[in-house]
Amino acid sequence: MKYLLTSAAMLIFAWSIPSYSEPSVSRISRGLMLKMHGLEVDAKRAFIDLLYNDEAHEEDKADALYQLGLIAFNNKDIGLATETWSLLIDEFPNTEKGRTVSAGIKYLLEDYDALVLESAKEEIRDREEVMRDALAQSYLLNAQFWWSPPKQWGIYTSHINQFTMAREWYDKVVTEFPRTDVAKKAMSYRFMLYKDGMEAYREERQLLFDGLRKEEIPNAVLELSQDFEPRILPLTHEYNKFVEDFPGDAVAHIMELQIAQEYHIGVKLIATWLGELEGMNLGIARQIVQRADNMADESVRWCSLVPQSHGIVHQAAQATITDVRVFQALVQDLSNNHLMKTRISRLRKTSNIVHTKEVPSDVEKYQFQFDESWFRMTHSDISVRVDGKIRSIPIEQFDQAEGVGKLLKSMIREAKKQEKD
Repeated sequence: MKYLLTSAAMLIFAWSIPSYSEPSVSRISRGLMLKMHGLEVDAKRAFIDLLYNDEAHEEDKADALYQLGLIAFNNKDIGLATETWSLLIDEFPNTEKGRTVSAGIKYLLEDYDALVLESAKEEIRDREEVMRDALAQSYLLNAQFWWSPPKQWGIYTSHINQFTMAREWYDKVVTEFPRTDVAKKAMSYRFMLYKDGMEAYREERQLLFDGLRKEEIPNAVLELSQDFEPRILPLTHEYNKFVEDFPGDAVAHIMELQIAQEYHIGVKLIATWLGELEGMNLGIARQIVQRADNMADESVRWCSLVPQSHGIVHQAAQATITDVRVFQALVQDLSNNHLMKTRISRLRKTSNIVHTKEVPSDVEKYQFQFDESWFRMTHSDISVRVDGKIRSIPIEQFDQAEGVGKLLKSMIREAKKQEKD
C-alpha cells in the first residue's frame, strides 16, 4: 500500500521524541526503552499497565495513550492509531498530549481516508491483473488447441488452417500482454510452431523428391536451397524479438541451437539427395554448393552464440558444428564428383572431334588424349603436356567453353608457342 503522510502526520511522528522536561518521564521511561529496542509487545504492556495504574498522573496516562497510538501508527494500523488517540482526546483533553493530538487528528484522519482509498485502488488493480493474466492464459490455450488439437474435442476443424489459427492466438498474447511471463511462454511456443512448419515443408519436399526422375532432382535440390532462407526467417525474427523483450533469458540460447540445427538439417538434406545423382548441370552444381556452404557457415555462427556456461546446450552446439562441417565437405566432394562426370560426358559427346583414351586414375582426376597430346583434368584445372611443356587453365574456363574441341586445340597451340618462346 502506498503510504501517505501530510504535515500533520509528520508532526505526530515527531512526538516520538519525548520532552524530558515533563514530569512523566520517569513513569514511561521503561516503556520507551522497551520500544526503542524493538520489544514492542513488552512496551505496549508497560504503557497499558501505566494507563490503569490508579496512582499515575493524567499526564502519564495521556503519554501512555499517545505512545500506544504511535506504535499502531508506525505499524500502519491507522484505524487503531486514530481510535487510541481519540480516546486520549476524550479522556485527557486538558493534558499537553491531549491538546496536541486534538489539533492534529483532523488532518491525520484525512490521511487515513486517503490511505483507505489508495488501498482500495490497489486491490482493484490486483484484481484487474489477475483477470488480464487469466485472459492471456485463455489465449494461450486457444493457440495450443489449434496447434495440437486433442482428439477428444469434437470440433470439426479440417477446413481451418490450424497453423494460422495457433499463430494468431500466440500473436494476441504477445501483443496484448507484452513482456509478461505468459508472453514469454507464447513466444517460445510460437518459435516451435514455426519450427514445426519447416519440418512439415521438408516432409512435403521429400514426398516430391520420391516421385521425381533422377534428371529432375538437381533442379529440385536447387529450389530447396533457394527456399530455405525465406522459410527460416520467421525463426530468426522470433529469436530477435524474444531477445529484445527478455534480454539475458536462457531460453534464447535454446533458440540459437534450434536455428543452427535447422541450417544443419538443410546441409544434410542436400548431401543426401546429391548422393543419389549421377551428374548435373555445371551451373546448378555450383549454386547448390555455394548455398550449402552458406547454410553450413550460418549453422556454425548460430552455434557460436551459445555460451560455454550454458552446459548441455553448449555441448550440443559444439557437436552440431562438427557434424555440419562433415556434411559441408561431403556436399563439396559429391558436387566435385558430379562435375567431373559431367565434364567427361562433354568430352565423350564431342567424339567426332575429340579422341579420348581413358587412363586408370583416382576419382579426382581424369586423363585423356587429344590430337596425340595428353590432357589431365582435375577439380581445379585442366592441363596439356607438349614436348615437356605444360599449359594449364582454370577448370571454370573449360566448363564455360562452348566448343570443347576448339578449347583443347587452343591449349595445344599455346603450349607449342610456349615451347618456342
